[in-house]
Amino acid sequence: AVEREQVARTKEYKLKRDPARWKSARAAVEQACREGRNVIPPLIEAVEAGVTLGETSDIYREVFGVYSDPGML
Repeated sequence: AVEREQVARTKEYKLKRDPARWKSARAAVEQACREGRNVIPPLIEAVEAGVTLGETSDIYREVFGVYSDPGML
C-alpha cells in the first residue's frame, strides 16, 4: 500500500511540473556534466523546476556511466 501511494504521489508531482522549464533545467544539468563545469547552479535550478533525484541520477549515469569499484571485480 505504501509503495502504491508513493508511486501515485510521484506521478501527481510530475504532472504538476512545467514541462518546458523541467526540460530546460534537465538539459542544463546534462550540459554542465558533459562540459565538466560546476553542476551545482544548474542542479539547484533543476530541483526548483521539479527534476527528481531519480531523473538527476539518470543524467549522471547517462553522462558518466555506472561506477564499479575495481577492487570488487
